[in-house]
Amino acid sequence: MIYLVSHYYHPETNPPANRFGDLARILVDRYGSDQVQVITGFPNHPSGKLPPTYWGRLWKCRTGSRGERVLSLWEIPAPNRGFILKTIGFLSFSASLFVYLLFKRMKPGDLIYVTSPPVFPMYIVTWLSTFKRNFRFAVDIRDLMPQIVVGMGFLRKDTWIYNILLKWTHAAYRRAEKTCGVVEGICGYLDEQIAPEKSHLIYNPVDLELLKPLPDAEVVAFRAEHPELFSDPEQVTFLFAGSHAVYMDLIGLMKAIDLLNRETQKFHFILIGYGEEKSHIVNFVREHQLEDRVTFLGYQDRADLVRYVCAVDFCYSSTIDQEIYQMVIPTKVLEYMSCNKFVVCVHDCPFAVRLRNLGHCVLAFPERHEEIKNVLKDLIENRGKYVSEVRTRVFIEEEFSMDRFQEHMLAFFKELLPD
Repeated sequence: MIYLVSHYYHPETNPPANRFGDLARILVDRYGSDQVQVITGFPNHPSGKLPPTYWGRLWKCRTGSRGERVLSLWEIPAPNRGFILKTIGFLSFSASLFVYLLFKRMKPGDLIYVTSPPVFPMYIVTWLSTFKRNFRFAVDIRDLMPQIVVGMGFLRKDTWIYNILLKWTHAAYRRAEKTCGVVEGICGYLDEQIAPEKSHLIYNPVDLELLKPLPDAEVVAFRAEHPELFSDPEQVTFLFAGSHAVYMDLIGLMKAIDLLNRETQKFHFILIGYGEEKSHIVNFVREHQLEDRVTFLGYQDRADLVRYVCAVDFCYSSTIDQEIYQMVIPTKVLEYMSCNKFVVCVHDCPFAVRLRNLGHCVLAFPERHEEIKNVLKDLIENRGKYVSEVRTRVFIEEEFSMDRFQEHMLAFFKELLPD
């Protein structure tokens, strides 16, 4: 039996849910639906609201859309805003996971594959492996913990809790039979902590069937449905979609927009999503009278999000200036590019430099507001050139396709599972 442990899973649609949903399909096709079980929490991301069928329950079993078994364990629902609320949700699911696995009898060939972050399920699996028989596990690492928490501004490196979390994390990497990182930087870090042969690189795949350029007629119709955003053909439109968190530095973007607004008004920014920083961003826009330049939209389902991405001229992605973000590949950048969009990358990382050198993005460095303003102004003044030359979809098809993800994942699990 293969147990896939992820706090998030379908019908939720964030990166860990999407990655493990794709993985479940691949493993079901290879090993059969009776050999794959997902262990996850109650679906409540990002709103923090439970579906009625989960009310008053400690667990719920169902069959996933790919035929996999899905066991949802109790957790305290928490909206995706605020560090404390999210941590409470993480800890409550981890407590349920501990109880379930403590009494679960594992067979010699069974394997637990746990994703991190959130990091607490990985800790639970590691602790149980120290005394439970036949307890084998591997780790899927999407961000380095606890470094990413420092990068988000919720923790300092010079604290005892950071040192304890780092110690536990390294112990998990060492005890795992194999580790899988999603970017080169993560794997490079792992190679310093464990034997290099235990570390594997497998990129997140992009759903090329869902995330794709829409027909021109459909884009025109969508724009006509939203005249408040697209009625002026002279206006250049930008889009950011994702968490409105501190580490995204959207306040920095607003400062650049404020500078830009003094030189031209031929642009409009659409921000989709929410998070703990959204109220501050909205207040900044009001205080600087940028309501005509910036529109805030709430959560959009994947199909509608694709329509917005295809309807705008350019897309935007950024992080704050922290070392941990130098080793990331922002998922939103890949999704923008899958829709064949030219991207404004405000990142200090090798991947963004690579995209710039390939002609797929313009690059500015975090927290340099004047520089960001100049990049945006250049796109506004030369929209026709950038839009006509964009070829980002081809890059995604070559590097981040589902076929490549499937090939690498099957090879990874072949080394872990007995014949």
